[in-house]
Amino acid sequence: MADKEKAPDAERQRVELFEEEEYKDGFNAKTIWGALFVGLVMLPGAIYGSLFAGVGMGGAAPWVTIILFVEIAKRSLVKMTRQEIIVLYGITGAVMAAGQGTFSGLIWAQYFVQSQPAEGFGIADQIPSWWAPKLGSTAYLQRTFFHPDWVVPIGLTVLTAALGSVCSLSMGYALFRVTSDVERLPFPMAPVHAAGATALAESSQRRETWRWNVFSTGAVIGICFACVHSLLPMVTGSLMGKPIMILKIPFFDLTQDISSFLPAAPLAIFPDLGIVLSGFIIPFWVVVGIFVSSITANLLMNPILYRYGILTSWKEGMQYLPTQMANSFDFWLSVQIGFSWMIAIIGFWSVGKAIIKARAERKKAVAQARRAIPEVPRGRGDIPIWLAFGLWFLGACGFCALCRILLPNFPFWIVLFFAFVFSPINSYIQARLIGTTGISGAFSLPYLTEGMYILFAKGIDVWFAPIPVADYGSGAQSFRQYELTRTKFKSIVKATVASFVILMFCSFLFWSLMWKFAPIPSQSYPFVQKMWPYNATMSALWISSTAHGKGVTESFLFKVIKPDYMLYGAAASGLLYAYVWAFNLPIMLFYGLISFGVGAGVAIPQFAGALLGRYYLRKKLGEEKWTSYPPVLLAGYYCGTGLVVMVGSGISLIISAVSESAIF
Repeated sequence: MADKEKAPDAERQRVELFEEEEYKDGFNAKTIWGALFVGLVMLPGAIYGSLFAGVGMGGAAPWVTIILFVEIAKRSLVKMTRQEIIVLYGITGAVMAAGQGTFSGLIWAQYFVQSQPAEGFGIADQIPSWWAPKLGSTAYLQRTFFHPDWVVPIGLTVLTAALGSVCSLSMGYALFRVTSDVERLPFPMAPVHAAGATALAESSQRRETWRWNVFSTGAVIGICFACVHSLLPMVTGSLMGKPIMILKIPFFDLTQDISSFLPAAPLAIFPDLGIVLSGFIIPFWVVVGIFVSSITANLLMNPILYRYGILTSWKEGMQYLPTQMANSFDFWLSVQIGFSWMIAIIGFWSVGKAIIKARAERKKAVAQARRAIPEVPRGRGDIPIWLAFGLWFLGACGFCALCRILLPNFPFWIVLFFAFVFSPINSYIQARLIGTTGISGAFSLPYLTEGMYILFAKGIDVWFAPIPVADYGSGAQSFRQYELTRTKFKSIVKATVASFVILMFCSFLFWSLMWKFAPIPSQSYPFVQKMWPYNATMSALWISSTAHGKGVTESFLFKVIKPDYMLYGAAASGLLYAYVWAFNLPIMLFYGLISFGVGAGVAIPQFAGALLGRYYLRKKLGEEKWTSYPPVLLAGYYCGTGLVVMVGSGISLIISAVSESAIF
């Protein structure tokens, strides 16, 4: 019984005890069956849920698969090893993430070409046919990918996905060798998944831990909520044509209700319990900063800016998304650009300090570090690091060749710069940040690609081309997780190949079916029907800046971006950082304060969850349990909601298929 209450820190320590164990291969028939289960059973539910309600299985899919297979293994008197579980986690996660994204891009393409924003900005007839069929193609009327006009876009999608997999795997391994083997960075988040795999492996041996109880509690909460939020409208929408929604999808729009006393203030309440629970996970001071900045920007500053004649595009009666768009054009987009560049400068400074400090510390042990380079652990399945860089180089050359063919008039030196200078340097910086802090995406150069396109592009083709701008830093952490669980690296290679084949087939199949059942977007898919027009408008705004027939300064984008507001944004973010630094406040507060783009309808419930966790549940459960339970609880919640969405999607698809066959 003692195992039930074992703290995660103890489990992480047990992970370290595996260092003397032999490396084992975790890829076998079990992992393939798990990936097929995700691709054929969970993926269609996740796709339908994302279109219908904006929810899906997300990161819960791998854990659902693992738990299912662990339970089957128990009843079959078969044990699952740590190696099998961590490989299954990786392969199912890849199928879900890439499966939803690979051919969803083509669904977005067919919408964008025909959308009102693309027509309104005058770019619909300039979109290249290698990205989507031209306007008027019968492929749009038939709603099918089985059409000659889709051959090139589909082929390009598959080819770029394959090249991306090669580059990601090879560069991720090379960065792991540099940051983990040579620099000995700790990768603080890598033991979390390793410990999870260890705990579930123990569960396979009928040794139940605290994780299962917390995970189950979260799953029950998610199931109850999703039955009301997602299942009811899915089933009723399929049966009656119009869904019954107790909780509005995607949000309750209150903008018009408050416009009489808060003009130009966008407010929408998102009825998602997951937002409240996310307040348990996100660092408290980040949530506080988000809440303060969101309320200040959206509900206080917008009415003031309107009354002073700065927000001129907003009109009485506008709803939430049009209000956000109008305010963004008038003021906030320029401010956000200024914020982003100041944050990038701060990031450069912070990263520079960290690198200088790390180098100073490594000087004391440089001889040891040099000896560590050739001493690769036996049996881990390593390849020469030059071979890894060589594979990445070939993949990058493939991207460059594609861009040369597709963009004959675009300066080729920019493509080479992104492929062989920016991407590897950016990836190394990101890998170091993940290896040091566990935080990904904390460093970026905002609007770099957009600036290059606007300055040097002639026409809009470059916005749709596979320019090799990438961040492979997270791949280093994946290899560290495999190392911690004593899994041979060849497992990740085989898992990558298997997941690529499965996701290509399943993603193509189910996105084709979703599109065939009903136009996307349409009333059958209310979430994308609400959100995609806004996304298309913002995309068309940038793309139109390089359209044929108009000078750069004549584009609508340059009427929207105002240099003085950009300077105000940069100055404001600099002052915020100086204030936080001068008064020794938590740096996380600063990163929350600059997140003014988060809507008040998200910031308020998230802040409520943070207060509930910090000032009630933390005291009730104790410090140690409270720091351990929320991630597992949230994973269980998304698992529960994902399962309900999967069931609802299955029912809806069956009803749609029966209705379709009845028509014919």
